[in-house]
Amino acid sequence: MIQYTLRRLGLMAITLFGVSVAIFVLLRIVPGNIADILFDSAGMIDPAEKQQIVKDLGLDLPLITQYTHWIGGLLHGDLG
Repeated sequence: MIQYTLRRLGLMAITLFGVSVAIFVLLRIVPGNIADILFDSAGMIDPAEKQQIVKDLGLDLPLITQYTHWIGGLLHGDLG
């Protein structure tokens, strides 16, 4: 019984990891960039401000780093 429970918990962890990667990838391949959307909606025209938004949101980081920050945020209750 313990072996069965451990196997199910292991499969659950693998499934949750796979689902989290799929959701992260889907969020990243959606057309448009959140920095572009924020930049356009605020009526900003300074490219330096846009670069600051990209840096503040962490969009200039590699995808692996973005994923680890995203998972860390999820674990702390940040769903955005």
